[in-house]
Amino acid sequence: MYLFAGRRPALRQAARAWAEALLIPLQDLTDFERRKLIAVIDGLYVQLLLADDSVAREVLQNIIEDALPTRHKPLAASS
Repeated sequence: MYLFAGRRPALRQAARAWAEALLIPLQDLTDFERRKLIAVIDGLYVQLLLADDSVAREVLQNIIEDALPTRHKPLAASS
């Protein structure tokens, strides 16, 4: 949607609304943390659009988890 909105001004309001809606479930993060996480996810979308091959779910999960603040990272499985 962002790519289309870049060329079609009529879509910009919808793209901004989409971006703001993505922030709602992340209310317990700081503004910087939310925007950092959204930037990482948006970057992944673009990379996936350009990729010729699929990307493993675990790879995507690791990238997103790395972007999370430490207090929100999943605990490592105990042995």
